[in-house]
Amino acid sequence: MIGYSLGGLVIKKALIECNEVEVFKDILKSTTSIMLFGTPNAGSFATKMKRVKIVKSIAKCVGYELPPKILGALEAHSDQLLDISRSFQRLSIWDTPKGTAPFMRTFYETRTHHKLGILVVDEFSAKIDVRGEESHPVQADHSNIVKFYDAKDSTYKSVMLAVRMDRNAINPNPGTSMSSR
Repeated sequence: MIGYSLGGLVIKKALIECNEVEVFKDILKSTTSIMLFGTPNAGSFATKMKRVKIVKSIAKCVGYELPPKILGALEAHSDQLLDISRSFQRLSIWDTPKGTAPFMRTFYETRTHHKLGILVVDEFSAKIDVRGEESHPVQADHSNIVKFYDAKDSTYKSVMLAVRMDRNAINPNPGTSMSSR
């Protein structure tokens, strides 16, 4: 699974729900790799005005009307985000040995947003703190963290390497299908 910004929060919440509903537990058990880019796991330290601007612009891109309570939930260290993070950290999928699936990779921006002049999601907020998590800096702002310019782009190379490593760890014999395991 790959998520960007608020989409990463949706992925986390969906996996928590899968754990709580018996018919969806196989989805959780089948999760082998999660990569989150610029996901505000601990919220954003941006001022309320800047947070409103950020979230409204993201919502506008996907044609979504923004419920007011979402803005409060995205404040740094909000109770809602803390609950999601704690529930996600307690999922049984993290009870496997390090070096085995699922693989957790978080990516965070290292450049201030070109219009807002801030780091929207800093390293602290991007990290999830689960077994085996790998955290990667990206030389981009929040808007450009998932924009790969070509196959030589350093972030593209990093992501492709991670995808290959995860795939090879899960299915070391590429000539066989995953379903035949």
